[in-house]
Amino acid sequence: MFDMLNQGLPYEILDALETQGIVDGAELKTFLPARTLAKRKTKKKHLTADESDLVARLVRIHDFAVEVFGTHERARKWLRTQNRALKNYLPWYLLRTDYGARIVESELGRIAHGIFSS
Repeated sequence: MFDMLNQGLPYEILDALETQGIVDGAELKTFLPARTLAKRKTKKKHLTADESDLVARLVRIHDFAVEVFGTHERARKWLRTQNRALKNYLPWYLLRTDYGARIVESELGRIAHGIFSS
């Protein structure tokens, strides 16, 4: 997996994420600039290593949320709802950075283990 991310995922992975309902086009543009997305799609270029890492992060956290909440729909709702434990940020918004993703992952871990957080 490391080599795949380092070499860059194919642009088509973004279409697959949309099809699976993990992220929609409008949300994707909040993570990656629209011009960058258009360029990658038009030229059929691979994502950069950093962009690929972001995609892997989104999928990893989404899958963990599904594991915690039991369904894609409940995970999707939690990730896109303000959370007091996260200083009223949307968990999805925090996934822009690795540090933010770790905070979200930690909160999901607390939920999974039944630990109350404020």
